[in-house]
Amino acid sequence: MLRHKKGELIAVIGLDGSGKTTLARGLVRRLRAEGRRAVRVHVWPTVPRLRSAGRATGLRTEPSRLPLWRTMGFGVLALLVLRVWLPWLLRRHDVVVCDRFVHDLVTYLRLRGREGAAAWLLRAGRPLEPEAIFRLRVPLDTLVKRAGEGLEHPPSVYARWAELYEGLIAEVPGWARRTHTLDGMQPPEALCDEALRRLRGGRGNRVR
Repeated sequence: MLRHKKGELIAVIGLDGSGKTTLARGLVRRLRAEGRRAVRVHVWPTVPRLRSAGRATGLRTEPSRLPLWRTMGFGVLALLVLRVWLPWLLRRHDVVVCDRFVHDLVTYLRLRGREGAAAWLLRAGRPLEPEAIFRLRVPLDTLVKRAGEGLEHPPSVYARWAELYEGLIAEVPGWARRTHTLDGMQPPEALCDEALRRLRGGRGNRVR
């Protein structure tokens, strides 16, 4: 699974409440138990501070255009993460498991009407080639229950957001070949088992 010339990058993507953090932590725990130098990183740690939370502003039928200062904040954060932080981590570890990846911020920017910033971020992220990208999918009603008060928009918006993920996965061929869609409703250990099987199988195909 690991080439050892540099760290392997594994990305876990999906909407809030889909189980990204649970899977990322499980993968790191299992890899460390096997003697791998594995680390989990939350790629966009300040996203909640840059976003306008629904409970603070009131739920909107349609998400408003992201303010320019927040868009610029995302850009600076993305540049530091993609060009400095992740490359540094990959030189120091066998495996870097990303809790969120470029997909998560690109789809958010598109949802908030910042297509130009999303296109720039997509170009900036393409040089990074994950060993595997695990996209977690859960039913919309489960997603809403898990998000609870942190839900930023009405459920109908999240349905459209999920469609943005589908389009983005197909947009970058190199990423599409490495993307596996997993059922986020599985128990955590079973989900981790499946992710490891697909990672070690080396198929790199998109799995529905």
